[in-house]
Amino acid sequence: GDKSLVERLHEAPQKITSFLSDTSKQYLAHALGLVISFWPAANLALIDDGLVEGCSDDKFAEYVEVKPVADKIMCSLEQPSDGEA
Repeated sequence: GDKSLVERLHEAPQKITSFLSDTSKQYLAHALGLVISFWPAANLALIDDGLVEGCSDDKFAEYVEVKPVADKIMCSLEQPSDGEA
């Protein structure tokens, strides 16, 4: 309330960046939760350092060709659950 419009606008980029970062983390956590729900023995700690040594850029590009699956996950996240409708 005490800040001027210029001050609030000056803070806007940082707030937007923070919002996008938080939202990305939430979606990633959801996607990893889905992985664990189907494969409970998965050791996700192995991926916290990035790609496995020896994985080429071409091979990684093949792995990320999952846009149709990602689209379905995003659609399910955007649907209100029974308790939210």
